[in-house]
Amino acid sequence: MNNHNIIPFRMMAIVMLLVSAMLAPGQSQAQGVEARAKWTYMVYMAGDGNLEHWLVQDIAREFGRVGSNKDVNIVLLSDRNPGYATQEGNWTDTRIFYVNKGDTAASTPAANWGERNTGDPQTLVDFVNYAKKNYKAEHYVLVLWGHSWAWHPEQTMWDDSTPYDPAVDIWADNGAAAGSLDPHEIAEILDNEALSPVDIIAYDACEAQVIEVETVWQGHAQYMVAAQDDVWWEGFQNNLILSALEKNPDMSPEELVILMAQNLTDRTVSVVDLTGIGNLLAVVDEWSAALSAGLANHRAEYDIAYSHTLGVDGDPLNKDLYDAANEIKQAVNDPIIQADSQAVMDAVSNVVLYEWHQKAKYKDAHGIGIFWPRYPQDLDLPSPHTYGYDWDYYYFDGSDRPGLEFSQLTGWDDFLDVYIIR
Repeated sequence: MNNHNIIPFRMMAIVMLLVSAMLAPGQSQAQGVEARAKWTYMVYMAGDGNLEHWLVQDIAREFGRVGSNKDVNIVLLSDRNPGYATQEGNWTDTRIFYVNKGDTAASTPAANWGERNTGDPQTLVDFVNYAKKNYKAEHYVLVLWGHSWAWHPEQTMWDDSTPYDPAVDIWADNGAAAGSLDPHEIAEILDNEALSPVDIIAYDACEAQVIEVETVWQGHAQYMVAAQDDVWWEGFQNNLILSALEKNPDMSPEELVILMAQNLTDRTVSVVDLTGIGNLLAVVDEWSAALSAGLANHRAEYDIAYSHTLGVDGDPLNKDLYDAANEIKQAVNDPIIQADSQAVMDAVSNVVLYEWHQKAKYKDAHGIGIFWPRYPQDLDLPSPHTYGYDWDYYYFDGSDRPGLEFSQLTGWDDFLDVYIIR
């Protein structure tokens, strides 16, 4: 054999192997590539209470009607209660479902976590981390499904099966739920990066679209979709949302969050761009300082503005922020207060991407609420400046227990302190 022909042949073989490797990765390379969907739609279903019936219903009629596919993962944490619904196996623990089409609450879960407290922030952390690890995607939605009442402690995602422990839950009143995801608890796990960011935070829950709650999520989600007023039985029509998403999985987070808002069937709904909340907080802080400075001369005008400002049915003290600034601007003949009020209105308009409300009753709704009480009894205080262990003590900065990040970043609570307490 001619040795001069062997070398070119070997070189050609090597080149062919290299080209083949480039065009078709080997088995070891393919195994190293993780499947990644376009979206993972995570729903934290706090049904351990009087919402259990609707939890069971939503799993079958909304999530199971659509089911996951290669582009969209539907992942639920579902916690049931011993006392309200008995159908679909009547289980009462906490389960994780990766939802396929046709699934119900009786379907085999992806994981069974035993009895967990949905009011414990660690449960939320564990769920999001589990979903992100096992169902990777380019984008993530987190829906908090359950009870809430704006910023109030002991009202969000409560869990009836958790015994009250004052050593753990310092804000619980005797009549309140035992476990709840309070704003300061969510802020702590977000600020400590225990809960990784999401593209969209959604509340299938009452009165969450308020500046006090939006402050918690700034920097940790791009968009927030929720209602200013109470949410009734339907909430998000997830089957319509997910069907549309699976038909167009390339939709952007902004497109999806607006689609979600368009399919929240209630009296109010809005989408807020959380990247602009920092500016809104800054102008609310300046506005609060101007209101405090002008109180001696304009208290009567503030009272007129208060009486004309929209408050939602679920809580009349949950006022529309834009409308509050607009009413004060009209009532108070002070150029500084008027300018600061206009700045608040402009900042609200800049961050609210979408807003819908019932036309007649909520004609002055603009998408963001704020707590504005008028009388000492609105705070449920035993006496002026004697803050008891009640919910509204939580609102004021400078307390000896954890409170609202919003009150730490703005002077609105300082204005309320001088406006209400005489």
